[in-house]
Amino acid sequence: MGDGILDWLRRALGGGASAGPDNAPEPEPARGQTRRFRLGLDWGTSATKLVLRDYGAPGDLGSASLLTPQGRGLRYPSTVTMEGGRLWFGWEAEERRPRGTVWRSLKAEAGVGSRWGQEAGADGLVLRDLVHLSLAHHMAVGFAAARAQAADKGATPSLEVTVGVPVLDSAVGGPEYHKAAAVAYELAVRRRLDVQGMALPEAVDALRGDREKVMPGLANDPLKAEAWLRPEVVASMAWPLKSPRIGEGPFTCIDIGAATTHASFFRILPGEGEPRRPKGRLLVYGAATGRQAMDAMCRALAGFDGSREWWEWRGREHEVPARSRGGSKVTEVIDGIGKTWAKARQDAAYHGEGWSMTSWEGLRLLWVGGGSRVLWIRERFARPPGAARNVRGFHVVADLGRPDDLWLADAAGLRTGKRPPPVDSAFASVAYGLSFRTGDLPEVTLPDGLPPRPAPPPRTSHRPDRDDIYPK
Repeated sequence: MGDGILDWLRRALGGGASAGPDNAPEPEPARGQTRRFRLGLDWGTSATKLVLRDYGAPGDLGSASLLTPQGRGLRYPSTVTMEGGRLWFGWEAEERRPRGTVWRSLKAEAGVGSRWGQEAGADGLVLRDLVHLSLAHHMAVGFAAARAQAADKGATPSLEVTVGVPVLDSAVGGPEYHKAAAVAYELAVRRRLDVQGMALPEAVDALRGDREKVMPGLANDPLKAEAWLRPEVVASMAWPLKSPRIGEGPFTCIDIGAATTHASFFRILPGEGEPRRPKGRLLVYGAATGRQAMDAMCRALAGFDGSREWWEWRGREHEVPARSRGGSKVTEVIDGIGKTWAKARQDAAYHGEGWSMTSWEGLRLLWVGGGSRVLWIRERFARPPGAARNVRGFHVVADLGRPDDLWLADAAGLRTGKRPPPVDSAFASVAYGLSFRTGDLPEVTLPDGLPPRPAPPPRTSHRPDRDDIYPK
């Protein structure tokens, strides 16, 4: 990772201290009091995941609810549709797609592609406007759930929000995401305005008025991004650090999203001080982000099959016939994901514990993200890349289980007595990690914070185990 990305990551992490294991559980607030919530908002290219943490619930870190807007599951579409001069989001946008102007992949078009100011094709709108309005709607969904849960306890909600961001193009993306989160919060939480179904001129006037109000404060305090943002690659590690199914040791993680794939190599260590908390620290030896991910896979499948538009494959990749899995474009995407994994391994080699693979014995692979649900894609990565393929004891963690503090919410946002299935917990792992305050997360050390390693020994010939950088 470049210095600019690492510097931005450090600011986004905020440097908060870990909460100690001896913290006493917070008592239930009295009725009528303010109840604190934090919304973890994992805004994805194809779907958004929302986890609402109630810090007023019993337990040192409260409890969290996996929101299912309109009771239709955790995958809340990131689609935006304009029909009859009105803007629609989520499931409402999906239902109006055949009759309106549709924006399907805002995160990829603006947030990842750094085209924030590009015209969006409707009455002077730019992609930045649609991003701000989309995040405002998602925050309004979370705030409605917080109000419902607080009212159920006779309390008034106080909502904080953390938005997940990729590290790709962070020199541009960091400030833009910071601006988007702050403006959306002003609209949805401070003004209690949901832009769902709003006439376009009215929505744009409200947005630009709030933007003018918020922007001077951001300009005067530009380093407060950590109050709103957290890198997705860091947020995705919160549940592995809590899961009782894995212990300390070396790990690699592949997170295949819609527009990007994140990969990392890291080690989980016990916390420092007394008493020492198990799995209290995380050392990231290497991380990488690439653009070959599930959207690219769906395009490849559509080009090979021809029976569906590419977006119709979203969430249905497991249905692909075996004959379609070997096409050249499909192989190109698989290789691209492998190269991202290999780049993280190469980065880890320069920041790791030594050149001998013995220090990585027992390396375990964790899968998160939408791509993790497609078995035939996972099967392509039976061995780690490059020199790491010689690691003894390498194995895949098939199931991390589900967090003991995570519950399903109903259509109104109220917590039910049901647990999400493990596969949904994995899919919502980023939103779950975003639902914590920075100071409640374990200590994370990035590669540039590790002691420098000596130069590797010179090589005199090609070594297939070291020079082949992605799995075949």
